[in-house]
Amino acid sequence: MIDQRPVGAGPEPELYTSATRRFAAALVQDGIDELSAATDRGTALRYPSERGGQRHEVVTGNRLPAVPPEFRDLAAGHQELVEAGADAIHEGAVAPAAAVDLAVRIRDSARRACADIGFVQVRVEEFAQHMTVSRPGLSPRGETRRWVRLVVRTTAGRDGVTRTASLLAAAPDWDELVRGAEQRCPGRRAAEAATGLLTAHPLPDGELPVVFAGATAATFVHEVCGHVLEGDLLADRRSLLAGLAGAELATGALTVSDDPRIAGRWGSYTVDDEGSEAVAVTLIEAGRLAGQITCRASADRLGVRATGHGRRADYQRPPLPRLTNTVVQAGPERPDALLSGIGHGVLVTEVAGGHVNPMTGDFTVQVAAARAIRAGRPAETLGAGVIRGNVRTALAGIGAVADDVAVVDSVCVKRGQRMPVSFSSPSLLVEQGLQLSGGRP
Repeated sequence: MIDQRPVGAGPEPELYTSATRRFAAALVQDGIDELSAATDRGTALRYPSERGGQRHEVVTGNRLPAVPPEFRDLAAGHQELVEAGADAIHEGAVAPAAAVDLAVRIRDSARRACADIGFVQVRVEEFAQHMTVSRPGLSPRGETRRWVRLVVRTTAGRDGVTRTASLLAAAPDWDELVRGAEQRCPGRRAAEAATGLLTAHPLPDGELPVVFAGATAATFVHEVCGHVLEGDLLADRRSLLAGLAGAELATGALTVSDDPRIAGRWGSYTVDDEGSEAVAVTLIEAGRLAGQITCRASADRLGVRATGHGRRADYQRPPLPRLTNTVVQAGPERPDALLSGIGHGVLVTEVAGGHVNPMTGDFTVQVAAARAIRAGRPAETLGAGVIRGNVRTALAGIGAVADDVAVVDSVCVKRGQRMPVSFSSPSLLVEQGLQLSGGRP
């Protein structure tokens, strides 16, 4: 159910239990560097304190915190659902032998692909969590979430020069990860990327038009109009977009939403970690600021309804308003049309992450690989570097949105909490407002 409390009603008591399983297998060159599995379970109790604010009590293991008498019935129903879902994190768990076998095949594929490859690391990770959340007036709700990922890191060397490339593949379950690896050949692709960087030119310095290709555009959007619209930052007025509802930020071709309900994506769920139903939220509509993402506490402070974006890594951490599956709507242009009018610019093909200061709006995007744009066409390969800008000027600088769409799954970190997310976006042209600086990986 959507949070139906009267706006301004304040926080309610909440019980939250998580049982988490983490698995990792890492192959470094010819040896197994890691093979581990660990589980953790515990419960957090939050309720209003007599002096205002909230009390937050945490108990590790199978016990529940000592709840106040008026919450005893709530605790009994909560514990019943916890026990019913306790084994869910072990169902369909990745078999260690299968993970090592996949890593070996990917390593061998990387070595066969390019003679210049001297180092290969392959890491397989699985995360499974069953959460249960209960509040007065709301039946206890539980959900099991699972995601797996594969990280391939290769280093190529020639004539005393070495370059490194990384590739991440993600899926909601093991079978899909294996199918994706068979179809997309991550070992070969990572090897070719590292080898290609041996002859790459430096990323140019200065302000230039930039085309973010497909999934790299999604990472860019995640930084420039995702984090700055998180409810806690808006309520604290620690976002430069606080108080700007309805403001025109970008071209009318840009529409951005965040939707936890997309099946098969890393950031998906049906109910958030506060028991609120997941809701799709439009953040930017036709270039104008249209919404924000909230947990219960930030929604209460902003005087709006919670959007079901209260997420927490586990019972030891408080819920925060977090992005889930960020989606940029496809535009009217063909991807090659974004390049056609550029005499000299950069086509970004791989990024390694980004960061934004929500108060000032200053952000960085780490470029892993790119192509020069010359006379409207892709030209020489470019190496790693950094793109810097400001949220307002970068959004205003978006000149065109393409009709291609690419999806990437990733991990987002906020206040030390790592959460699975996904980005979906067409290619974007940012005509002005971005400063590039080159460097070598």
